[in-house]
Amino acid sequence: MATNTIVRGSDLMLFYNGKSLAYATNHQLSLSGNAIEVSSKDHAE
Repeated sequence: MATNTIVRGSDLMLFYNGKSLAYATNHQLSLSGNAIEVSSKDHAE
């Protein structure tokens, strides 16, 4: 199952080690990902 998310906002600041690296007054962030199916075998002794 694929999911897509778009986040829109304002006043974004990017920090690294406590220092401001970038500032944006208008931005858009796009994220996407895939979920994988996981199975396990439970057994009792």
